[in-house]
Amino acid sequence: MQDIPLGLQSYERQTSFAPPVELVNFYIEADQSQSEPSQVNRLQRPGLAPFTTAAGPVRALYQQDGVQGGQSFAVASDSLQTVAADGSVSDLGTVADDGKSAKFAAAFDKLAVASGGKLYFLSGSTLTEVAIPDSDTDPENRFARDICDLNNYIVMICPDGRFFWINPGESTIDPLDFATAESSADGLVACASLIGELYLFGSSSVEVWQSTGNADLPFQRAAGRNFSKGCMHRDTVKSLDNTLFWLGDNGVVYRSSSVPMRVSNHGIEERIAKRSGDPSALTITYGGHEFYVLKIPGEGSFAYDVESKSWSEFASTGFTEFRPSHALNLASGILLGDAHSGKIWTFDDTRGDDDGEVMLRKVTGTVSIPSRRSIRNDSFALRVGSSAPCSYRLRWHDGQSSYPDNYRMLPARAGVDQLTAYRLGHIRDSFRTFEVSIVDPVIARISSATANEAFQ
Repeated sequence: MQDIPLGLQSYERQTSFAPPVELVNFYIEADQSQSEPSQVNRLQRPGLAPFTTAAGPVRALYQQDGVQGGQSFAVASDSLQTVAADGSVSDLGTVADDGKSAKFAAAFDKLAVASGGKLYFLSGSTLTEVAIPDSDTDPENRFARDICDLNNYIVMICPDGRFFWINPGESTIDPLDFATAESSADGLVACASLIGELYLFGSSSVEVWQSTGNADLPFQRAAGRNFSKGCMHRDTVKSLDNTLFWLGDNGVVYRSSSVPMRVSNHGIEERIAKRSGDPSALTITYGGHEFYVLKIPGEGSFAYDVESKSWSEFASTGFTEFRPSHALNLASGILLGDAHSGKIWTFDDTRGDDDGEVMLRKVTGTVSIPSRRSIRNDSFALRVGSSAPCSYRLRWHDGQSSYPDNYRMLPARAGVDQLTAYRLGHIRDSFRTFEVSIVDPVIARISSATANEAFQ
C-alpha cells in the first residue's frame, strides 16, 4: 500500500502549475494516541452557534478584566453596546460610523473607542466625544486613525506620524502631549502595545517606543528598535502568543521578534497580491491552538496556527471569506461578530454546521506516478472519526484535468472507521489528485489515506 499525502496546510502557487493543496475548515494536530499510521489528525474547526444580534454590522468587540467591571462591549453600526453573558445587549450611546472597524483601548478609569476618526471615552455609563487638537484646522491629519493603551496611558495616532497620549485620570487631550514617529517619513498606519513597549507602524517602517516613567515625557524611542518592514493595513495588526502579527507593506505576514519573522508562505503571499480590497485579521484561541486568521478580500480567509506553524482555510458557505470579522476570546468561550449582519456567534465544538448553514470540510492529496503509462488504481482507503453516522465524499482527477461534478460516497459509522473505495480506474497522467470532503452536520476528523500497491 502507498500513503496518500493528504494536505497538512492550504497551499496554492499558480505560477508553479502544480496541483493546489486544500485544507478547508480543518486544522492539524499531532495524534498522541499513536493509533493512526500518519500520527496526524485533521480536526474540524468548531461550528458557529447563534448567541445574539447586535444593533447592526459588528465593527469591534472588546472585554478586559478590570475594565468597566469586566463587561463585554461591541461597536455595532453607530452604536456602542454592552453584551451580557445571557446574550442581552444594551445601548450606551452613538459613535461615528464610517463602515470600517472601530478600535478599543482602556485605562483604569475609562474605556476609549476610536470610530470613524473620532475618539470617545466611556466612564461608567457616560459616553463622551473627546476633542482632538487641530481637528478643525487640519482634518486630513488630526483624526484618530488607531488607539492602544500602555501603563494606563491612552495613545492615539494620526496619519502624519504624530501621536498623542492621554494621561491616567484625565478626560481630555493636552495639545502639548504628543510626539512624532521619526525614523521614517511614512506616517502612521497602526499602533499596538506589547510587554511594556509601544509599537508604531508606518507604511514602510516600525518603531518601538518604551516607557520612561517621566510624566512630562512618558515615551521615548528604543535605541536600535526600528525595522524597515511597514504595515499594509491597520486591521491586520493583532496580538497573539505574546507577540504581534501584521501584514507587511511588502505583502508578507510577520511576527514580531528581535527582527520581524516571516510566517506566511509563497502561496499565501500570492493570494495577498491578488486581493480585491483591504485585508484584515482576527485572532482565535481554541483547544490550545492560537490562530491568526487573515481575511484576504476576493481570495478567502487563512488561519495561521501558532502551534503547528501551518496555514489552513477557514470558510463560510456563500461567502468568499470567513463570515466572522471580529473575535473576543473569553474565559467562558469565544464570541465572533459578523460585519455583514450584526450577528454574534459562539464557537460550538458540538456542531458540524454554521448556524444552520452547511460547513464544508475538505482536504486534498496528490500522488505522483513514476511514468505516464496507464496504471490501475484498485482502491483508496481513508481513516476517519465521526460523531454520528455520515457520508464522506471522494472524487479525483488526473494531471491538469478538472474534478468531475459527481462524488463517490463513502458511508461512515460513528466513532473510528476506515472507508474504502474500489475500482478507481486507470491513471493516465503523471499524477492523481484526490479530494475528500464532508458536508453532513457531524463532527469530523480525517487522519490518513492509502492506495493500492499498483502505484509502486
